[in-house]
Amino acid sequence: CMLFFIIGCVSLFFAARSFKKSDTPQRGRKILLAAIMLLLNFPVGIAIIGHADYRSSFFDIRVVNQTRQTLNDISVIDPQGTVQTLPAVAAGGTIAHDLSLRGEGSVRYRMTLSGEEFEGVLIGYITSDLRPQGAKITVRANNRIEISE
Repeated sequence: CMLFFIIGCVSLFFAARSFKKSDTPQRGRKILLAAIMLLLNFPVGIAIIGHADYRSSFFDIRVVNQTRQTLNDISVIDPQGTVQTLPAVAAGGTIAHDLSLRGEGSVRYRMTLSGEEFEGVLIGYITSDLRPQGAKITVRANNRIEISE
């Protein structure tokens, strides 16, 4: 990034020198516009990096319900303890949600099926550098829960 800025400054310097020697009208305005465009690269680059970091915190969480009952109160708890609730999943249905999970540690799930509460580890370990793409919760017809990352 800094290399491109230096190249841009050198290019702007030589362009300003060539404009100074020529009788181009509004040469000052053109040089100023080029300098502003060069400096605008910094906030644009920072915004792009910030957005990439924000999007990298999202995980695709899928819930597959193969039972004949509705899954209720499905919650995902990130390592920081933030609880995010997913909508109910109808019998035989599937839902997919992108959730922002932050922190370092394991991601847990909690859900209610037939009045019984189930809880477990959804993603074994996440950090800011090591992020799986998502996880899938499959609830089989015999109420057995399978997790796949």
